[in-house]
Amino acid sequence: RELHSLTRCSAAQLRQGAESLRAIHACAQGIAACSESALEDYGEWADTAMAGAGLKDRADIMSSVGQSCTTAAEHLEKMRDQDSTTLSKMERASCEVDVASGARMLAESLVRTAMVTRCAADEAIVAATTA
Repeated sequence: RELHSLTRCSAAQLRQGAESLRAIHACAQGIAACSESALEDYGEWADTAMAGAGLKDRADIMSSVGQSCTTAAEHLEKMRDQDSTTLSKMERASCEVDVASGARMLAESLVRTAMVTRCAADEAIVAATTA
């Protein structure tokens, strides 16, 4: 019963994490677009000046970070769906062996969820410090 509750809580946190990562992606893409616009506005100076090179690098990094956040969000959503499916199967289990197997799978899923959530948080931190 407690594992069931933890899994439900985990699914909600995965959904929230995915939404946050998508928001970070949008912000990172906005920063990259602004940087690219500034590079176009400055023209030749941006190509030859050190600051222009730095701005171009920052735009590339932010675009990459945004894509990483989207990939992580998609992974979190897949994990949430798999956990929900496992939980549904466990609720319909007819024997103790099925329940025990489901409980083991949910416990492993919670550990995996914690690791992936940590990685997603690291992605968010990188995005914030890079911007």
